[in-house]
Amino acid sequence: MSARSHLTLTYTIFSCFKLHIVYSAFTYSIACSLLPLLHQQYLRFHRSCPLEFCSQLLCFSAFLPALNNLNLLNAFQYLIFYSVPISVFYHVLLSYSMTGSCGGEIILEGRALLPPVLHERTNVELWVCANLIKLFKEENTIPFIARYRKELTNNMEADIIREVQQALEELTQVMKKTHASIQKIEKQDKLTSYLKVALLNCKTSDEVEYLFAPYKTGSNQTKAQKARQLGLEPAANLLIENPNQLNLHSHIRANIKGLSTLAEVEKGVQHILADMMSKDRDTLDFIWKLCDQNMVLIQSTLLKAATKQNAGTKRDTEKFHLYHNFSCSIRTIHHHQILAINRGEKLKILTVKVNVPDRVKNEFCWWCINKRWRPKNFASPGIMKILTDSAEDSYKRLICPLLCREFRTRLKTNAEMESILMFGRNLRQVLLTNPVRGRVLLGVDPGFRNGCKLAIVSPTSQILHTDVVYLLGSGVQREAEKIRRLLHEYSCWTVVIGNGTACRETEAFFADLINRKYFAPLDVVYCITSEAGASIYSVSPEAVKEMPDLDPNLRSAVSIARRVQDPLAEMVKIEPKHIGVGMYQHDVAQTLLKATLDSVVEECVSFVGVDINISSETLMRHVAGLNASRAKSIIEWREKNGAFINREQLKEVRGLGPKTFQQCAGFIRINPENIKGFSQKKNSSSTAVRPSKKKSKTMQPNPLDQTSHARSFVFVILCSVLNSLQMRERKAQVLLLIFIFYFNAGFEQHDFKRSIVSLADLKIGTILTGRVENATLFGVFVDVGVGRSGLIPMRCITAGKLPPSKRRRSLGLGPGERVEVKVLDIDHARNRIRLDLIRVL
Repeated sequence: MSARSHLTLTYTIFSCFKLHIVYSAFTYSIACSLLPLLHQQYLRFHRSCPLEFCSQLLCFSAFLPALNNLNLLNAFQYLIFYSVPISVFYHVLLSYSMTGSCGGEIILEGRALLPPVLHERTNVELWVCANLIKLFKEENTIPFIARYRKELTNNMEADIIREVQQALEELTQVMKKTHASIQKIEKQDKLTSYLKVALLNCKTSDEVEYLFAPYKTGSNQTKAQKARQLGLEPAANLLIENPNQLNLHSHIRANIKGLSTLAEVEKGVQHILADMMSKDRDTLDFIWKLCDQNMVLIQSTLLKAATKQNAGTKRDTEKFHLYHNFSCSIRTIHHHQILAINRGEKLKILTVKVNVPDRVKNEFCWWCINKRWRPKNFASPGIMKILTDSAEDSYKRLICPLLCREFRTRLKTNAEMESILMFGRNLRQVLLTNPVRGRVLLGVDPGFRNGCKLAIVSPTSQILHTDVVYLLGSGVQREAEKIRRLLHEYSCWTVVIGNGTACRETEAFFADLINRKYFAPLDVVYCITSEAGASIYSVSPEAVKEMPDLDPNLRSAVSIARRVQDPLAEMVKIEPKHIGVGMYQHDVAQTLLKATLDSVVEECVSFVGVDINISSETLMRHVAGLNASRAKSIIEWREKNGAFINREQLKEVRGLGPKTFQQCAGFIRINPENIKGFSQKKNSSSTAVRPSKKKSKTMQPNPLDQTSHARSFVFVILCSVLNSLQMRERKAQVLLLIFIFYFNAGFEQHDFKRSIVSLADLKIGTILTGRVENATLFGVFVDVGVGRSGLIPMRCITAGKLPPSKRRRSLGLGPGERVEVKVLDIDHARNRIRLDLIRVL
């Protein structure tokens, strides 16, 4: 090694020390002494030595202080011989340090070695990845990390933390699958060092599955396996290492199938070489590089069988008319297009294929013959023909199908992930919709045959009255009089109509009565809200437990009213995927979808916080750190001992240890006004629970417990000062109103209306105000009050039209946003409206 090269590597290691990549267990002097030895070992097996590779190996090896110099050098020899990349280096060295031999068992608990791999996959800083792995290992929740561990995550948003968590889980699954595959192949006595390194090189579960497939019980033997059983593997290795000594005629056996002729022997050697090429990491990396440099297309065409089906299927076929003859580069295709193509293929309407250009094949075969798999000595034309046929066979039979499967898998995975993230963002917008407080509401679940179900709820969500009215037929006037009597009796002037069946007719009915001043002196207004999931919730065990005496149809009306009054408390009762703000939600991975949506619900509930003395078990179970059993224990403690006076009393609840308390305490608040509503059980009662020493430790309320987040206690301090100075109640109320005004200044209210507009009233160029109903990957659907949502294409939603606070991906337009739009096009035949975004209100 030249002095200049040695100096370069020394400086690299010194830089790594400064970045804390190399730990103190692996000293600077030891690293410098091993560099020349490592360089020499690499040159023994390769014609050139990438100096950066050597320095990186030394730097990353610092994660394993258990290795001494000699063992480390032996490990390097093993890794260099098999050209193991950096991403696999962690697995092998961890195995080596724990078992004492390079090929030992992979220890899955070695999460300290995952940060570099996670960094490579997520593009998150290395030190942040290391901190997140540690935080997840300690069972910290995402809301807790996002709010109280910002210094460890570089102020990372909850969405990004969730993506890192999912990537970490995927890596862990790959490690487990690799470990299980190695064990199963070892039991069959078929594990070779070459195969083991190939398995350790796998970056995805699909790659592990591809390598393990021939060794599954009951699977057919591959052509390469059959050739190896015939004893042709030494001949294949010799063809590369020393072709001058190769004598294929010596392998001919007249009475053995596969060895009876020279052509069969050559074919067997070809199959072994093709198999080796298809599993070699350098070869696979090169073919992926070629694909990145060339235009790989994904194409879809209409399946011939789809044109011969009945009229009902023809309607489904028309839904995919854009993809009947579709072709697009895999780099530029949109996520929603991938999901649409996959759905069409699943319905047997489309046929899909990946088209890799011939140029990739030609360059690949040339590289294999002249670079990676070139014989080390002179080879005869016959040997070169075998090598050429092996490269072509490997590409056509093994590598190209692998590329097509991998491209489809990547596109599908990325599209599903983006769809799930979009679903999560929409769900967050719905859950954090500004509640309508202080009003008596009339919830209306529209219907034709079974009538419109009515439910009047108080400002505290108590059910005041339920009824059913029929707005079609001769008794319309009688039903209108009933509604007016109910509104006057309960002083209700706000009507909430569900957007389901008969919504348009019900809206027209109320709009007509309002225009005729039928409810005077009440100034009645109405709004339309989504009733997605209301019917499913109405027959759920939770709804039966909460409203046992009500008919399921009336429960739906109650839910519709409550989801406007307190969206978060009501929506958490419904399974997130039934809320109806997603895209292709039934086509994506259901396990990942459920985990993401549950995490978003937990994040929203924790962000808002819950009053532990009045919250239901359903709401409380979604607080960070809590679950169904812990929430039930809190409710039981509250019923036995009365109201919680401060957060410290949570430690007395059965099942809530120090870790759980740490996770949930910051998201729980205690309102002194709600404590008064509880009647504490007397200690002298025979059935009373004797207070423990822990209870007597502190029974004084803490002002900071009135807020769910310790960093937002300005209002609590203000109230405390007012009380301490014994200011007049009137002044306190004035200050409270001022505070509420500024607090709610950034929130939009629901669109309450008094009249109705039809699609026929619209003209191109009309300026409208609407509310976002759903956000997708291809655009945003906006309810402009004409009975049909209009679409703002994604190309019309530019950064300049969004306020600065909405320009980040996770804060884009979502359900509930009020927008001003312009009508660009109206398709009356298909009932479609195309809009342009003017501004966000």
